[in-house]
Amino acid sequence: MSGRRLSRPRGEPRRIPEASRRTPARPTGGAPALDGPAGTWEQQEAASLAWWLARHPESSRLRRPAPGHVPTVAEISERAEAIMSVDRARREGIDDETERALLAWWHELSAGFWEPIERARQAVRSGDPSGIETLVRFLEADVYCFSSGYLKADAADALKRAELDAPTAERLRAVILAVVDSYDRREFRAYVRLARHIDNPAFREALRARLTDRSPRTARHARWVLVGLSDPSVASFPPERAVWPWKVGW
Repeated sequence: MSGRRLSRPRGEPRRIPEASRRTPARPTGGAPALDGPAGTWEQQEAASLAWWLARHPESSRLRRPAPGHVPTVAEISERAEAIMSVDRARREGIDDETERALLAWWHELSAGFWEPIERARQAVRSGDPSGIETLVRFLEADVYCFSSGYLKADAADALKRAELDAPTAERLRAVILAVVDSYDRREFRAYVRLARHIDNPAFREALRARLTDRSPRTARHARWVLVGLSDPSVASFPPERAVWPWKVGW
C-alpha cells in the first residue's frame, strides 16, 4: 500500500463516526464541567462556586464585598493567604470536580482581594481621597501573593500624588521603614518614590541609624532610600553596590 492518504470522493459529505456524535456524559453531582454544554461560562462558574461554598460554608465571609467596602488590614491579609492556599491545593493534584470548584473559588477570592484596591487606586489617581485609606491599609498588610508586588507598586505610586494628612503620612513612613527592614522586593523603587513625598527629619534619622545595622540587607535598603532622597550623608553607592538589582532609575 502506498503512503498516500486515502480521501473521500469529491462531493461526498464527511462521515462522522457514531461515537464522535454522542454527547459527552455529564458528571453526576458536584460542579458541572466548565467546557460542557450546560449553560454559559458564567453559569457554570456560579454553579462551581456554589458547589464549593456548600462544602466549605466557613469560606463565605471571604466572598467579594459590595462596592465601596473598605477592607481592614486583617481582611486583606486573610484574603491573600486564602489565595495562596488555593494555589497550593491546585498544585497538589486533585480530581477534576474539585479543580473546577477551586478555580471558581480562586476567581471569587481574587475579585474580593483586587477589586477594592484597584477601585481605590483609580479614585486616588483621579483626585478622590476616598481611596487613600484602602491603599494605606493594603501597604500596611504587606501581603505576598499572586501579583501583589505589582499592586503594591501601583498603590505607592498613586499615594505619592495624593494630599496626605499628618497621621496618614506617619503611617506610610512606618510602612517604608518596615520594608527597609524586610526582604528584597521588586517594588522597592516605588517605596523610594513614595518616601520623597512624605520625607521629614525624623524619617531620615531613622534611615541613617539603619546604615550601621547588623543586617547588610537592612543597611543596603536604608542606603537606597537615602540616595533616593538625595541625603548628603550618602554621596553615592559604594563600588560593590553601584548598580541596583533592577537597574538604576526612579
